[in-house]
Amino acid sequence: MTFFFNFTEMKLFTTIFLVFVLCFGYSNSDSIKNINYWNQLSLLPDSNNYMLFFGGPSSINKSLFFNASNLSFLNDHPMFLREQEDMLNRWSDVPIVDFQYIIGPNLEQNLAVYHNQPISERSNYAISYLKRSHDGYYLNQSTNSNFIQAHYFFNSKKYKLFFGGKHHRIYNQQNGGINNDSSFTNSNDEFLNRLLLDVNLNNAYSNDKLWKAFVNQSFLLSTNSDSILSCSSYLNFDINYTRKLRNYYDSLDSYSFLYNYYDSIKTNDSIMKDLWSAELNYTYNKSKDSSITFFSIGTRIDAVSHLNYSIDTLFYNHSIISNYSKESNKSKVSFSGEYFPFGFKKDNYNVYFDLKKYLSKKSILNLNFNMNNSRPTFELHNFFSNHNVWSNNFENLLLVAARANINLGKLSYDLNYSDIYNPIYFNYIGNPVQYVGSSQIIQSALKYSVSHKRINLFSEVVYQYQGGAQVFQLPEWIGQLQFNYKLTHEKSNSNLIFGVNGRCFSSFYLMNYLPSINQFSISNERLQSQYFTIDFIAKANIKQVSFYFMISHLNAGLLGYDYFTALHYPSPDRYMKFGLKWLFLN
Repeated sequence: MTFFFNFTEMKLFTTIFLVFVLCFGYSNSDSIKNINYWNQLSLLPDSNNYMLFFGGPSSINKSLFFNASNLSFLNDHPMFLREQEDMLNRWSDVPIVDFQYIIGPNLEQNLAVYHNQPISERSNYAISYLKRSHDGYYLNQSTNSNFIQAHYFFNSKKYKLFFGGKHHRIYNQQNGGINNDSSFTNSNDEFLNRLLLDVNLNNAYSNDKLWKAFVNQSFLLSTNSDSILSCSSYLNFDINYTRKLRNYYDSLDSYSFLYNYYDSIKTNDSIMKDLWSAELNYTYNKSKDSSITFFSIGTRIDAVSHLNYSIDTLFYNHSIISNYSKESNKSKVSFSGEYFPFGFKKDNYNVYFDLKKYLSKKSILNLNFNMNNSRPTFELHNFFSNHNVWSNNFENLLLVAARANINLGKLSYDLNYSDIYNPIYFNYIGNPVQYVGSSQIIQSALKYSVSHKRINLFSEVVYQYQGGAQVFQLPEWIGQLQFNYKLTHEKSNSNLIFGVNGRCFSSFYLMNYLPSINQFSISNERLQSQYFTIDFIAKANIKQVSFYFMISHLNAGLLGYDYFTALHYPSPDRYMKFGLKWLFLN
């Protein structure tokens, strides 16, 4: 893919560069404050993950790394928008504005603004806005997303109040992948312009929205402290409301999809979910010498509404929740459990145990165990759309997961075991089915890192074994290597970092992405060969100002064009990004 930007993008880059030069002069005379922890939003391109993207920011993505905690059938169905993480509630005595802006190819725009404002000695508010847009590398592949969050915090000796809300919207054009894989794999000069390649869907899109509001209150019940012992207890009451909405539209002929249940000319599907939640709990904290003990017990009631064509359902869940932890200088042990005595998830439970042992100043042993018995989400039982219809009566799923980690400073080793009983997956025609049996994932990861005055090195090798039901199509081997070199100028409090990030994976069968239900289904149609990517990253820091430059997938096309994210979805070619981050204080 070409390195060159169009005229508009070059003007934006020039503007950022001039601003950066001005920042240099400004920052040299400004006072320095400890603001490193104010990284609320990060737009810096980073290859320190195993995520494969279909296109630009906010596009569909697929992880090469198995994570049991993200199993969709245990939590929310993936056809819904994955919620953006909440802002951290951090106190500041001065107003803070964190501004970030990154541009990339095909009119890629990334803007993030975070503002934290103290109102009094006891209260503050914060607001953040995130905007991402991209025209896409292929036809009908543009994305446009908006995320806004705001909260207010009040803290007194006897009462704490924390309330806020968020709104997310992601618009994705859905092209169904390229029409002929060979037009990509056999690329020549004519088709290096990916907009010339035919796609399967020319007029399809999805529109995902999320609204959330919350009120958290904490009342001090008792407190007692002296030179040796400190105790306090609280009554906490939380109320949350969340609405998730997904719309999918396509204009098609009768051969574009296997089934058209409602309309053979166009599709206009929608599904909406409302969640009301109220939680009441009691917490107790005790601090004695170097030992800290925490205990909480409470109850939560959820009311859930689903609206999907003729499916209009309201149900509830009632759970009992408990947490316990004890920490000292040598160890920390924690336990959490949740049980559902009533409701849709009656008799479901989730228990988690974690032990952290400090073997020395640089050595830590961590052990954890998780057992989750859960009824599959409602969307997997009943769903109606133009291309997919199902009515199921699935058995409960049982997840048994254990992890052992030892960190010896420069060297660390992870061993993860996950066993999923009665796993659910999407078959070749895009319907959910349940496997009677189990699927096991064993992950073994070795990490090595070295950090000197100027040189930083991080490397990781992960082995993933899958036994039983082959419902997770993952590469056996994945790995990454990061190397950067740092130049520092102490008088001006500035530094320059540049380096390379690389990642690789072994061969695996590509899953088939179904845009109508935002889901990956199993497939044995195409085997993705082993592949690696190399990114070049440069970053300049001058007090509160940072400037980014990145070339991603530097090796694109050097060994041919055989790199796909999913079936018929090529991964992005080589591209560049420029970015600016400026932290304003006072």
